[in-house]
Amino acid sequence: MMNHSYLWCVFLFSILTLGSCNNPKELIEVQIPEREVFVESEVTYPNPSSIKTKQGPMEMPGLPYQFDELSDLFKPDHLLLHYNKIHLKYADQLNLSLHQTPIEKDTITAIVFKADNKNEKLKNLAGGYYNHNIFWKTLTNKKDTQPNAELQKAINNAFGNMSGFKKEFKEKALELVGSGWIWLVIKNNSLAIITTANNDNPMMNHLSLGKPVFAIDLWEHAYYPTYQDNLETYIDNCIQHLNWEFASEQYLKSR
Repeated sequence: MMNHSYLWCVFLFSILTLGSCNNPKELIEVQIPEREVFVESEVTYPNPSSIKTKQGPMEMPGLPYQFDELSDLFKPDHLLLHYNKIHLKYADQLNLSLHQTPIEKDTITAIVFKADNKNEKLKNLAGGYYNHNIFWKTLTNKKDTQPNAELQKAINNAFGNMSGFKKEFKEKALELVGSGWIWLVIKNNSLAIITTANNDNPMMNHLSLGKPVFAIDLWEHAYYPTYQDNLETYIDNCIQHLNWEFASEQYLKSR
């Protein structure tokens, strides 16, 4: 049975409390604790140079920027996934396929040139690896860089001006059906914009479409995580981040 003294104390406390509520002068100030603030820990990303293949001969090329330095083009997590999973997988599988073969010590350029439809696996892996190497260098974390005078002149000759180049580049990118790549190439001392399906490369001997100046990845894995199905915005953003310094170097080497 409950103690009577306890019940009396509860009763007396209740009366005093009610009395205080009716008399504002007897209200007791109670300090309300401050809202607790939760601070999200800063996400850190690995240095691209730390990502390595399991074995040679082909190595990961690194990036000319950190994973979080191209954030208005790719979300850093998505860029990391693309480089550290998809590109790295092409590199590792290509190395396995080259091991103890006559072309093991060839350069990747020579391997891409030889790759054809007689060996679909080699063609896919060599193209996937090399095309990504070009893709990362095609982009820069700067905006609206400019080609050098020689490349600008070639652009004017081929497309009228830079606006004409951008218009045709975007149109052809949006016209591609399925997975592939869009390229600016030089062939017969003239520039052209072309697309290739899957991991085909313009230098492959069975295509002979020209030498790459630069390339943009049009596979879904390149744009869907950040842009979903908005390919047009992806292309617009890539054009803003084209590395025309790299393109100018490629143009001079390819002439």
